Parts: sequence; C-alpha cells; structure tokens
Amino acid sequence: MDLARYVLLESPLVLGIVLVLINFALLVAWRRGGSPRPLLSSLGASAILLVVQALVVTQRERAGLVLAAIERDLVVGRLGALDAALAADFETQGVGRAEFLAMAAEALRHVRVTWLRRTELALAPADGEGFAVEAAYIADLDARDYRGTLRSRWRIAFARREGRWRITTIEPLRIDGVTDNDWKRLMR
Repeated sequence: MDLARYVLLESPLVLGIVLVLINFALLVAWRRGGSPRPLLSSLGASAILLVVQALVVTQRERAGLVLAAIERDLVVGRLGALDAALAADFETQGVGRAEFLAMAAEALRHVRVTWLRRTELALAPADGEGFAVEAAYIADLDARDYRGTLRSRWRIAFARREGRWRITTIEPLRIDGVTDNDWKRLMR
C-alpha cells in the first residue's frame, strides 16, 4: 500500500515514468496494427492520475513541506519556521512551546548547522488526533565542543490547529546511536 500511495500520490517523477512506459507500449501495439482505443483510454487515465496527484496532498507530503521550511531556517540560524509550525499546545518531555523555542534559540547561539539533509520520512503510529512521522537526518555541525557529522532520528506529531497542520510534539528517538535522549540535557 505504501508503494502504491508513493507512486500514485507522492511522486510525479515515478508516476510519469510508469505512464510513459505504459503509453509507449500501447502506442507500439497500435502502430503494429492494433486498436487505438487502449492508447486513447490510457492517455485519458494518465491525465486524470496526474491531476489527482497534483490535487491530493498526503500526510507525509504535508509533514515534508513543514519540515523543509524548518530545515532551511536552521541552516541559516533562524527559528521563524519552527516558531510558525509549533502548535500553541506544543509539549514534549515536560517542555512547553515557549521553553522549547528558548532552548532552541540558545542552542543555535552555540551551534552552527552548516548543512542538513533529511534521509528518510515515514508515517509513524499516531497517538490520538492527527498523524506522526519519523524523520532521519544527517547534519554537519560546528559547535564549541563538537565539529562533525551527526546522524539522528526524530518522531514528530502533527495535529490540526487554527486551521493548519501544526507540530504538537518532537521526540528525539536516536542521536548518533544514543537513545533515551532528554531535551533539557540535549539543549545544555
């Protein structure tokens, strides 16, 4: 099901390649003396599939758009996208929205993210309302006591707030192989 959702709803490139191959095979069959009807039907279905893909936004795509804005901001040392993405009732490991943003701002004063790349984004089981994703990252960091590449994995929950999908919690699942991470300890 995940592969079908990815091909039909999330990847215009993959869907386009599949449709070109199918339509090319039907064109060859028609040119070799077959009926043009299968080709015409396939072209019509292709147009419908491409329009549906453009109109439908999956939960993973929603999360990816929000996270991409946050990632761009982190690389330039800003928190505007994170501030806009967090729900008013954001809370993680006993840390509320205001305290979380203050800790993130303090961390960015001491750590420079030179580049950041998301390597995976998958839907995760959600608690209650909304949906959650697990995102894996590779980042190059320059800090006072650390310089190098860091791998991490995060669970990020989204819920509908004020008419938009907003982040309600962010949990560090694994940071450079270490699990059981605590926000207050991480942000020191």
